[in-house]
Amino acid sequence: MTSAAGLLLLAGVAGLDPRTKAEDYPSHGAMTGMAVGAEYLVHSLMHQGVSHFVPGYLVVEVGLYPVRGRPVAVNSGHFLLRVNGRKYAILSQPPGFVAASLKHGDWTRRPTFQAGGGLGDAGVILGRPPRTPRFPGDPTTRPLPPQPRAPAEEHQRLEKPERVSADEAVNDAALKEETTDGAVAGTLYFATDEKAGKIRKLELVYRRENREETLLLFERK
Repeated sequence: MTSAAGLLLLAGVAGLDPRTKAEDYPSHGAMTGMAVGAEYLVHSLMHQGVSHFVPGYLVVEVGLYPVRGRPVAVNSGHFLLRVNGRKYAILSQPPGFVAASLKHGDWTRRPTFQAGGGLGDAGVILGRPPRTPRFPGDPTTRPLPPQPRAPAEEHQRLEKPERVSADEAVNDAALKEETTDGAVAGTLYFATDEKAGKIRKLELVYRRENREETLLLFERK
């Protein structure tokens, strides 16, 4: 079982390539010591050209652009999300927890099937159980000869690139936590049961050292 500490360690991930400037994001503005660009992605994220669905979380991509010569301590925990102008705001969740929830949600217990047997709950096994010899040297129980294999070069040529799973993409794309004076970008995840169609207004809140600054992400007219 993955420990909470192990999940938190997953927060230190690659992040995304930042856009050229904060103004390249649909929402942008100035916050203490940096410019911020953001895009509300609803329940999805784009990673390596593939879109991944992240149920149960609102996803926001952010780009941070520190003022030259003024390093910023980047921490996803400094960001919150205010929904429909409510007084309280939703905390950003560690990407390790989000990834674990996706992986657990995809896990199902399936019945076992064995020819001539019954049902269990450990996976799916197809085929007959091994036969026992009827007498010493019974030829019907000898192993079959090995099947011919394609040359290694042909096998590599036919191999398809491995697709990153949704839980891996969540970790890879998450905002990297570091102190930097250069531009960085990544995704933030906010757990909520709020239906996307019921959201009229979204604000990204940056809260640090008793300061709170707000960037409007989305407002339904």
